[in-house]
Amino acid sequence: PVDEKGNVLEDSTLGSETVEGLNKQYSAMRYVDSYTVTVVPDTRTGTARLRWAPRKNSTLISLLPAGYTLTVLAANSNWLMVEDPTTMKIGYIAAKYTAR
Repeated sequence: PVDEKGNVLEDSTLGSETVEGLNKQYSAMRYVDSYTVTVVPDTRTGTARLRWAPRKNSTLISLLPAGYTLTVLAANSNWLMVEDPTTMKIGYIAAKYTAR
C-alpha cells in the first residue's frame, strides 16, 4: 500500500524490498502521455518480467513473451510503469527489455 503521495507505507509486506529503496524508485518515475512498447525479452530465458515494483528483485507478476505489447504510463531511465492491455494489470518492466 502507498499513501496519497505514492510513498510505500511502513507496514507493507515488502519481502526483500525496503521502504526507502522503493520510495526512491517511485519518486524517479515520471508520468508520460501513454504509448505502446513491444517486449524484447532476455535472450537466455525468452521472456521479460513484469514486476510489482521498479526493482530487479521485486515480486514477479508475470513472464511476458517476445512481441507482447504493453502500454507505458510512466518512466524513468531504467524502468517503465506499464499496463498489460490483456489483463489490465499494472506493473514495471526494465526499459532494456522493450522497444517502441
